[in-house]
Amino acid sequence: MSLNRPEEAGFISRKAFDEACQALALCSGLSSSDMSLETRRHGEHQYLKIIRLLSTNVNPPAPSDSAKLFSAAQDSHESSNIEEEDEDVAIYHSPPSLTVSSVEYHILPSTSYRVPVLYFFLHNLSPSILQSIDFVYEKLVPKHLQSGVRNAGVMGGISMTNHPLTDIPCFWVHPCNSAEAMQNILGGIKGEVSPVKYMILWIGIVGSVVGLSLPKEIFSARP
Repeated sequence: MSLNRPEEAGFISRKAFDEACQALALCSGLSSSDMSLETRRHGEHQYLKIIRLLSTNVNPPAPSDSAKLFSAAQDSHESSNIEEEDEDVAIYHSPPSLTVSSVEYHILPSTSYRVPVLYFFLHNLSPSILQSIDFVYEKLVPKHLQSGVRNAGVMGGISMTNHPLTDIPCFWVHPCNSAEAMQNILGGIKGEVSPVKYMILWIGIVGSVVGLSLPKEIFSARP
């Protein structure tokens, strides 16, 4: 499957999205001591789930501690993993045995915008921070992007919403300009664009706004 029709260049179908998610989940090297990537299902809906450790201290954890911290973060997210719905309900509330701050990103396809949409949750922070847009800008949005993202649209490029699958409050990156941005990027690429390459580029554009990035090796490793 490829996304080579000019009029479709900035968009991705649900079928192509599912294919891309499966391909990314199989890529070695995408999961590390401070990040995990996997596909998940909620009913008939497939989405990409990425967890990244978040350092809220001036001094981040020592590299030797990363594996222990990430293991604790994983345990907190998967403690109620018997049913997918149970896990989703617990996403926002379940504290771990070891306090590890993290960000959980969900990438879902949008039938209305016809592009992926990025939702994310903050974990294991004080209640006042869990829904703090100022904290998101301070800790996740790169400084050189903060002004542009804050001034995007009427409400800014990032705001609170309800997760489309679970109705749990979360943050999201507004998708209004995603298709245009992808059209601009894909317009300069010769030849066919596979679904997984589309997703890699999309994460590079949209994910980077809120601290989500993939290893550089993935850009040369995938078709």
